[in-house]
Amino acid sequence: MYKPGLLSSLAFGLVLATVAGTPTLAQKVLKMDPPAGTLYTGTSVLVDDGSCPKGQIKKLTRVGSMSDKEGGFRKQECVRR
Repeated sequence: MYKPGLLSSLAFGLVLATVAGTPTLAQKVLKMDPPAGTLYTGTSVLVDDGSCPKGQIKKLTRVGSMSDKEGGFRKQECVRR
């Protein structure tokens, strides 16, 4: 016999188990700047090297299509953690 309460409870349990088992999408924090030429254009990384004020962290973003070695550059800013 069909019981709507049981079916919805099972569906809710399945969704809850899926969400609880999914890894977080946290960005990895580096201890030092990545080597030149290793970031793709538009890519950002967080670097905790102590160069920013307390409660902030350095964010490096690759800007421009040329490699770092060819004159491209990285945008550097301090952002809240």
